[in-house]
Amino acid sequence: MTLIMNADFMSRLAWEQMRLRLSAQIRALRESRGWTRSQLAKLAAIQMRDVWRLENGYLKHITIKTLHRLAFAFDVAFDIRFMSLADSLRQIGRPVELPAAFHEGKEV
Repeated sequence: MTLIMNADFMSRLAWEQMRLRLSAQIRALRESRGWTRSQLAKLAAIQMRDVWRLENGYLKHITIKTLHRLAFAFDVAFDIRFMSLADSLRQIGRPVELPAAFHEGKEV
């Protein structure tokens, strides 16, 4: 089987793992405090539908301001940073040894 490792594939993979990790973190923080979605929405001054969207991985209409409000409600830091795709994949236990051809979008 031929595997095509290109920038688009890696970008989609990184997006998916970030989306899933963020959703899981928000749900875990809320549940660890024993809060309902409604309570979190009120504490963060956001719509309850946004809490639901975040916890279910629907991030299309979510803003950094919304994430900041959630962090404030949870009394946690919210850290946005850029990292290499290899480092991002390493965090979730994916292989990080990418062939040189990856950077050129060639078949490997």
